[in-house]
Amino acid sequence: MSSNYYYLVASLPKIAFDLEQKDVNILALKEEVKENIPASDYAYVDMLFTPYDINNLPNKILERKLPFSEKGRFTEEQFDIAIERPKKRLPSFMGDFVAIYKGKVEAEDEEEQARHEYIHSEPEVYLYTQFYNKATTSRNKFIRDWFTIDRDIRNILAAISARRLGMDREKVLIGEGEVIDALAKSTATDFGLRPEIDYMDRLLQIAEVSDMLERERQLDTLRLELADNLSVNHYFDIDFVLSLLLRADIVDRWLRLDKKIGTAMFRQILKDIQAEFDIQQALSQDPVLRGVDRR
Repeated sequence: MSSNYYYLVASLPKIAFDLEQKDVNILALKEEVKENIPASDYAYVDMLFTPYDINNLPNKILERKLPFSEKGRFTEEQFDIAIERPKKRLPSFMGDFVAIYKGKVEAEDEEEQARHEYIHSEPEVYLYTQFYNKATTSRNKFIRDWFTIDRDIRNILAAISARRLGMDREKVLIGEGEVIDALAKSTATDFGLRPEIDYMDRLLQIAEVSDMLERERQLDTLRLELADNLSVNHYFDIDFVLSLLLRADIVDRWLRLDKKIGTAMFRQILKDIQAEFDIQQALSQDPVLRGVDRR
């Protein structure tokens, strides 16, 4: 275990959560993490927040005039500069997207032409497909597992909606593999996935909630639980930091969406983190355990 992680983890909750204002400061949290961990580990933080960049990119390219999120890897100014030289300044899949969308790359055959047309017609689907392919094969287990969960949740809910509306399920799914095949073809209520996805029943129940705000609240409550579970037995390493960042980001979203719900989540996550820190404190008293890399 790096001593930097021990002291960083101890300080993060105070930086992330403003107890007086009941607020979350994601940008300050990310900056503190960046200054105290190796660049190779911070690359996983960048990956955790890449979905914000994915949402910002079509917004910029297509000039949708939507609010720009500062939570991603790039500031708005950096994004504007990067778009001019996408191959050198953006992640490869985003750079390819920009180059193709702006007509800087010509299709050499029919297959490539079909790809170009797909990118123009479904920009977000293309970007998320490429991202999930990369994230779910990451060297970091937390990143791998979290984005597998995130992709599966999105796909399951999309498949449920498509089935309800009589749409072709295959057209609303992102990625490939056994789960995707089951969602596209199975006639079972749970798509035959209950043995593989232990939160399947929760998702089926959430999908039936008619109130959109309540459905989103239940969905993010599930996400908080799953993010917490992924960091079990990780107390002084990058996986704990990633879990804390992810949970803080979910709470931050709700504090802006619905103050009452956000405050309840805020209190719960602080309670959960305090329980984790009680374990950490016990471990910190053991010099043998403190010297062990628990990843």
